[in-house]
Amino acid sequence: MGTSRNENINQRYLFSIDDESEQLLEPISGYAHEPLLSLEEACEPLLNIISRLPVHIWIAKQNSKNPSDDLTQDESAAIRLYTMEWDSNTKEANGSLYAHLNRTLKEIDRTKLHPWFR
Repeated sequence: MGTSRNENINQRYLFSIDDESEQLLEPISGYAHEPLLSLEEACEPLLNIISRLPVHIWIAKQNSKNPSDDLTQDESAAIRLYTMEWDSNTKEANGSLYAHLNRTLKEIDRTKLHPWFR
């Protein structure tokens, strides 16, 4: 059996202006005053939101042991974690970190952003 063409489409590229709220959203503030934390500590509030997040953090850190551009391992792993494609053969693909964050950024209820910046 063949696979459907839609199964292999990266959801990141299916952005539509129709999905955007017509309501002007409040700006995000307060995050710049938060202390720098390890990647694990920074992601702790997201553990109940994103399934298998500790596994993805571990993978990102393992693949960031020798970062370039004077980044720390956690800084490099954070970038890798945000850009990682998660298993496209499961529902988890829609649960990738960037998908969750981008959906949350579009929410009218700005309090839903609090776990993202502690």
